[in-house]
Amino acid sequence: MYGIISPEAWRAMLRAAATGQNNALGYTYALVSKATPETLTIWHDGRVVFKHVANMGIPAALTVGTCPVYLRYWFQVMQGTNPDGSHYADPVAFVAYFNGGDAVHYFPRASCRSPQSLGCVELPRAAAERAWRYLTYGSLVTVTG
Repeated sequence: MYGIISPEAWRAMLRAAATGQNNALGYTYALVSKATPETLTIWHDGRVVFKHVANMGIPAALTVGTCPVYLRYWFQVMQGTNPDGSHYADPVAFVAYFNGGDAVHYFPRASCRSPQSLGCVELPRAAAERAWRYLTYGSLVTVTG
């Protein structure tokens, strides 16, 4: 799992769709809106099952587009470099990567609803745990500008 759908995987998915081989666990789609207040809405099998305010990327770290969830962690220490060159190593939980280093995850912030992350979709702990249950491998996440 590396976030890129190969031609072989596309062929297998199209073949499965053509022969009626559906996912018995259902299908999930997530929409992240950067309009104020920033929100994450998740649909499962065509109905809204989750909606919560979220934090999105600061102007120096914007994320836009649609990508599948390709990696999940219950907990990890997320590491990287801030736009000012300083480094971070933050413990996060309920992590669902969907675009390179961008993920939906729990992160402790004093407030929600505004750009504060480096491209990730940050949620309070209880909300992140609920969202993580739906954001399984292959779930599509769309971030709108």
